Amino acid sequence: RRVHGVLRGMASSCVLENTIEANMTMSHSIGTWSLLEQYTTMFGGLSSCTDKLELGFNRLPINVVSRSLLSAGHPLPEWLQRLYKISDPWMLVRLYASHSMLDHAVSVVCSRLDSLLGGGEGFQHGERLHATEQPVCVSYSTIDELLKLLESTDKELHESLLVKVQLYVNHVGKVSNDMLHLKKQYQSHRPNDTHRVFKEV
Repeated sequence: RRVHGVLRGMASSCVLENTIEANMTMSHSIGTWSLLEQYTTMFGGLSSCTDKLELGFNRLPINVVSRSLLSAGHPLPEWLQRLYKISDPWMLVRLYASHSMLDHAVSVVCSRLDSLLGGGEGFQHGERLHATEQPVCVSYSTIDELLKLLESTDKELHESLLVKVQLYVNHVGKVSNDMLHLKKQYQSHRPNDTHRVFKEV
């Protein structure tokens, strides 16, 4: 699409601008980056980089800009990372892994699991793993793929991620037990339907 071409061109301009200014030891101008942020959020169906998704959200323009920056070896700006964290953090993990930025991928996974355990920030507001809360989304296939990749490339990162995943899995077991307990409590206090029907008749 033409829009995607425009976004790729703007992303390339931002990278080039950074390179030139770094070589000339000049202060960084935020003009081009500011425009890239505005266009990305606009074409993504967002009014701004908020902490909530809006109706009509489109992830494709965000992916186009991210792939352009990462392919050029440039880190993702904070506003772009934030958009992924509130929409699809697992896509961000896969993007980092596909560009061999494994430490960044592990960082996102650990932060996401921390947020579900009640300790992390920057993701969907109020979302956590708890017996009385709505179900949460965790891409176990993405985590498994990352663990396999780390096993043959970075033992230290592999171990740190494995520890975090085990903590999360243990918490999942606890939450499951809590849910069963709450269900039994509900059933024990629930009125006898058969008795109620006959009484009404």
